[in-house]
Amino acid sequence: MTALTYRYVALTDTGLRRADNEDSGYASDRLLVIADGMGGAAAGEIASSETLHVIRQLDRELEVDAIDALDAAVVDANQRLADIIARDPAVEGMGTTLDALLWDGEKFAFAHIGDSRVYRLRGGDLQQLSTDHTFVQSLIDEGRISKAEARTHPHRSLILRAMLGRDDNGADLSWVQPVLGDRYLLCSDGLSDMVEDPAIARALGAETIDVAATELIRLALEGGGVDNVTVVIAEFVEKDTEPDDHLACADGQPQLVGAAASQDRPRTGAASSGPDTKVSGKR
Repeated sequence: MTALTYRYVALTDTGLRRADNEDSGYASDRLLVIADGMGGAAAGEIASSETLHVIRQLDRELEVDAIDALDAAVVDANQRLADIIARDPAVEGMGTTLDALLWDGEKFAFAHIGDSRVYRLRGGDLQQLSTDHTFVQSLIDEGRISKAEARTHPHRSLILRAMLGRDDNGADLSWVQPVLGDRYLLCSDGLSDMVEDPAIARALGAETIDVAATELIRLALEGGGVDNVTVVIAEFVEKDTEPDDHLACADGQPQLVGAAASQDRPRTGAASSGPDTKVSGKR
C-alpha cells in the first residue's frame, strides 16, 4: 500500500454583504477544520474561533485513537462554549458548525455537526461526505422535496444541530479512507449556498489546490457573496513527494484564517494568516 500524505490550503473571504467574518478555518499536515459561527457578529466570531482553538490542540502526536481524541475534543469545545455563555448571558444562543478531519497517518477521523460541508473529489466525481443537519435535509430524507427545491426553500437556513454549548447536540463521527489523488474540500455554506455541485467539482479539479481555493471563493462572490465563505482543501500525494514551492503549504506551517486568526490564543504551530491564506472580502 502506497504511503500517503497531503498538501493543504485554507482561504476565506468576508463576502459582499457582511461586515464581519464569523467563519474560522485551519489547515495543517495533521488537521483540517472549518467552523461557521452564528448568533450575531460578535457572538458568532467567538463561537467559531473558540471552537477551532480547542480542536486545533489535536495538531500534535497523539497517544490515543484519532477518533476518540476527536470525540473528546468536540466535547471539550462544546463545554468551552457553555462556560462562555455562563459567564456572559448576552451571548446566549451563539453557536457554530464544525467539520474536522484528523489524519492518523493512514486515514481521517471525521467529525461533523451543522451545515458546513465536506466534499471529496475522486477521479473527477464529487461526493458530499457530510449530511446537512438542517430542516430542508430532513425534508429531502423524507422524500417531501428534491435537492433542487431545497436550494430555494424559505427555511433552508434552519439548522437542527450545531455546537451550542449544550450536551444534546453531538457530532457525527466516522472514518474516511483517502486514496492517491483524492481532493477533500471543507467549506462553509457561503460556498455551497452560492455555487452548485457541478461548478464546485470543476473548480476543485483545478491545476493546483491553491488555484482551486481561489476559484471557489471567486465563484461564491460572483454568485452573490451573501455570506462569509471559507474553504479548506487537501490533496493526497505519495509521502515522498517533494514539496511544491509554488503552493502556500510549501513551508509546512499551519494556516489559520477567519475569525480565529484575529483572536489571541496559544498556538500549537506558527499558523499563518498572511496574504497566501486569506483574501480580503471588501470590494
